[in-house]
Amino acid sequence: MLMQLLKPKNHNNIQRAGFFFSVAAMVTVFFLHFPFDGYNIDKCPSGGWNCNDSERVLRSFWDWYSPGAILNWFGNMTHFMVTLTFIASIGLLWLYVFKDKEETTP
Repeated sequence: MLMQLLKPKNHNNIQRAGFFFSVAAMVTVFFLHFPFDGYNIDKCPSGGWNCNDSERVLRSFWDWYSPGAILNWFGNMTHFMVTLTFIASIGLLWLYVFKDKEETTP
């Protein structure tokens, strides 16, 4: 059923508009996250900034952040991934809710 929803030939105009806005929102969030500067993946165990490279420990994946994020909230990897998941969920819900009525009858 999910694969049927994702086939472009089955989409009506309302579904195409929702799909377009979902993809556009994901691309916008991607650029607001701005991963092109790299990620801060290590930290000092003492919480300060002045420690040697040998003292640094790696953060877990969900604690990584992008220092060049246009909006600081999107810099955190958790916020970024949850936002993309939410947008994808809304997009799939849009495709399901606005499908043609003749597709539902056997």
